[in-house]
Amino acid sequence: MSDLKHLYANQEVATLLPDEYFTRGFIFAVATAPDIPLPEVWMPWLIQGQGNTLSTHIIDNLADGLMNTLRDCLQNMRDENKLLPEGCKWAKEKAGRRNLEHWLTGLLEGHRQLEPCWQKAWKLAQEKPEKAPLATGEDPAKRLRRCLKLFTLLADVELAKAARDEAQVSALEDNLPILYKQLPSMLAEYVRLAGELAQALPNQFEMFNPPK
Repeated sequence: MSDLKHLYANQEVATLLPDEYFTRGFIFAVATAPDIPLPEVWMPWLIQGQGNTLSTHIIDNLADGLMNTLRDCLQNMRDENKLLPEGCKWAKEKAGRRNLEHWLTGLLEGHRQLEPCWQKAWKLAQEKPEKAPLATGEDPAKRLRRCLKLFTLLADVELAKAARDEAQVSALEDNLPILYKQLPSMLAEYVRLAGELAQALPNQFEMFNPPK
């Protein structure tokens, strides 16, 4: 059983955390950030409720489980393993893609919290391009927007449909399986871009090599 599953098996701890796949997606965003924040910075973004009412033992177990999940995520990136968890599958019915939507929603929330980190890295990369050579000549902001656009669409398909007319909804439904197949490469691009921008930042908490 993974460290995160151990946490969710403890009801007292599980009540402090959002959905398991949301948590996994959130930690993926933290692990991918150009400059990974310290645990005391990012853990409060994720933990719900009043932690000061818990025993030190419970708090330590919670922190250890989250940190071990972060380390596993970083190792997965270094080894260039599959980035999308096994439980995240595409399905026409919403119930069948629940884990996928929760994971992507967690990723997007983590990215939202870390937006200042991305902006700082981007600014430094522009000021010192020799320290952060980009893999392509394409604008990093455009590359990032393309990633986030797909993550956002697949995180809430119903919301995406609501913003379209009937013909557009029909076209979207036809294309959703194809868009899902693009998700692994877009996640790899997200990780790659973060790794490129990270080179402009000093004093990294943890470093990884972006996938080639």
